[in-house]
Amino acid sequence: LCELIINIYSHWYHDFIKSKWNLVDIVLVLSSFVADYTNIASQVTVFRLMRIFHIIRVFGKFPSLRKIIVSIMASVGPMIGAFFILIILTCFYARMGVYSFGDNAPHSFGRFDVAFLKMMQVTAGDTWVDGVEMITEDGTLNYSFCIFLLTYIMFSCWLVLQVTTAVLLDSFVKASAEIELEEHNKKL
Repeated sequence: LCELIINIYSHWYHDFIKSKWNLVDIVLVLSSFVADYTNIASQVTVFRLMRIFHIIRVFGKFPSLRKIIVSIMASVGPMIGAFFILIILTCFYARMGVYSFGDNAPHSFGRFDVAFLKMMQVTAGDTWVDGVEMITEDGTLNYSFCIFLLTYIMFSCWLVLQVTTAVLLDSFVKASAEIELEEHNKKL
């Protein structure tokens, strides 16, 4: 309440009412008072959390921060497409792993969901696939598993993730250029 009163006093009433954020402040402060003196505190608690969104106002104050956020938001659409390709590739390899290595390594490839998680961990560089030996008991190389794992790493980490990064950078550069063009046109 004190913050609200100081804000009204410092901006004068007319300038204060022009800002929609200040109107949101009034509603939030009044709802807090209502919640404190009535029995609906649990319903208003979620509404009070809306004050966290005041951080969004900071974006307008710093143009460079705004440029970064807008560029990232413009990159979301193309990134979803690239991640969708990664998910399809991972599903394909997880299914192949269940059929090919499910009997030899049931804790890594016994079920599709476990195999999918294991393949995503390999993509992230978090872990290696356990249970399937690269070298068999007689000392020979398990070529089928090596080819399976190496092709997955080549496709997912070396190809799809690099394309995803390129898509992100391209979208980021385009959005950043558009923002700079808008700022330049505003100055004219």
